[in-house]
Amino acid sequence: MPFYEHGKQYVSIAAYKAHVSLSIATDLDDQTLAAAKTAGYATGQKRLNIQLNQPVPTELVKQVLQLIA
Repeated sequence: MPFYEHGKQYVSIAAYKAHVSLSIATDLDDQTLAAAKTAGYATGQKRLNIQLNQPVPTELVKQVLQLIA
């Protein structure tokens, strides 16, 4: 799985049959989880899932990446 390092943090991208998963080294915060849910995107403790039929949520991706900045 490809990943990128930022200091001791990482972000990884994985493609699956029905979605793409963006994972980070830390837990998503409550604000990011709420924004993803409101926008219709699935999440996990440390990841954002984007279904292949959904547009890439650029602002939400930026919000996720700010958590490891």
